[in-house]
Amino acid sequence: MMRLTILLLCISLFIFSSCASKPSQQNVRSQTGAQNQSASKAAELTAEDIKIALANENEEIVNTIIEHTGSVRRPGVAVLDIASSNAELGVFATEDIIMMLVKTRRFRVVDRDSIETILKEHQFQYSGVVSDETAVSIGKFIGASIIITGVIRPRQDQFDFSLKILDVETAEIVDFIQIPIGK
Repeated sequence: MMRLTILLLCISLFIFSSCASKPSQQNVRSQTGAQNQSASKAAELTAEDIKIALANENEEIVNTIIEHTGSVRRPGVAVLDIASSNAELGVFATEDIIMMLVKTRRFRVVDRDSIETILKEHQFQYSGVVSDETAVSIGKFIGASIIITGVIRPRQDQFDFSLKILDVETAEIVDFIQIPIGK
């Protein structure tokens, strides 16, 4: 009787463990569907979505720079490439931030192409994704007092557009602006 009980217990444990560890076909389909949906959401982000999101945060970005630089007349600002899985949208976001800053006429904005040219001439390695330390050293090298970097990432049913505003002298993160782009 004891052997039969142990045998039934072992069989029950085996059946239970195999059911618990193996996801149902429906769960596998829903997980795959969620991944595909997330990927398709990333494909849905448009330049217009970025333009609207930046327009909503325009005042905060400008005021942060003005407050931090104080009485400095037309402080130098450099905008490094905004990282994104869609390179074209990253370039668009970078250019849109530059245009917004130039239109205020309150800053000396270092052109994105000029940054790359200067850095190439001095063999400084630069890619779209940079650390805070690299951004600060680039800013010092090109004569900017503020550096803006950022990244656009998909998250669930929206995108997060994160901007860091860095002080070149102190390497301090002056502001970290999260701009949700909803779908």
